[in-house]
Amino acid sequence: MSHLSKWFVDNVVPTKAGQISLCIFVALIAVEKVVDISRNKRWRGGHVLSNLVSTFINMLVDVWAGGVFLIGYTVVFKHLRLFDVPDNAIGVVYAFFVIELITYLQHWMYHRVGILWAMHSVHHSCPELNVAVTNRSMWGLSLFIPMMLLIPLLGVSIGQFAMVGIPRTLWAYTLHSTLIPKLGVIDRWLNTPSDHRVHHGRQTKYLDRNYSQGFILFDRLFGTYQAEDEAPDYGLVKQIGTKNPFKFQLAGFLTLYSAMQKADRWPDRLRYLYKPPGWSHTAGPMQSGQARS
Repeated sequence: MSHLSKWFVDNVVPTKAGQISLCIFVALIAVEKVVDISRNKRWRGGHVLSNLVSTFINMLVDVWAGGVFLIGYTVVFKHLRLFDVPDNAIGVVYAFFVIELITYLQHWMYHRVGILWAMHSVHHSCPELNVAVTNRSMWGLSLFIPMMLLIPLLGVSIGQFAMVGIPRTLWAYTLHSTLIPKLGVIDRWLNTPSDHRVHHGRQTKYLDRNYSQGFILFDRLFGTYQAEDEAPDYGLVKQIGTKNPFKFQLAGFLTLYSAMQKADRWPDRLRYLYKPPGWSHTAGPMQSGQARS
């Protein structure tokens, strides 16, 4: 086992930042477990275990998927960037807001484009919310985030990207915890666990809200902010009912394929790929959540 652990650390999380991030991730899950036990709260360990299995497979895949993204990022920054950004505090602040805006827009697209939702729905398919959900995503997703290449195009170096991205990743762990209560006025400006609980809720008024990760600024600017008024019911509008990581990886694609097969005309079938989730070739546009998977 020690040889396996050493191989995993050396090959999957070789950087010190990655190792620290993994340790914090595991430690926060342990803290959640201890607190839930102290509160006599039932912890559905099956979902946590499936999330962890999905996480570690994702880490194995991202050894090469993330590497491909890094190559693309480097090429765009070196040859295509529109202008230079100073390597100082002002540059880091600029990088932060660029990353906030691009990730907001990308997250919005994941929720509003059929094929992208099939990928992203993996993250939303867990019927509970905890730290282990943070890294529950489609395996190899790093290969399908082309909008992120707008960041180096706008002059953000890989060093600035890491300086902003690492704290945002660690903050994302807290966003998926239900232990942190509502924080009053802070919830209206900083993306807090309360705001992100809304994002994972499947009530109609919570769907497609609170896309931000750092500040909640762009949600407020673009009208996608929603406060946590009632306890969210987590998961998909149509729950998939499985803890099997391999099944929930495919569930969104199977749902999309099933919808496409119901259309007789190929133009309608193809529309399912780019129309919002809930679109139907028989009924046209629907209100958010009416037919959302």
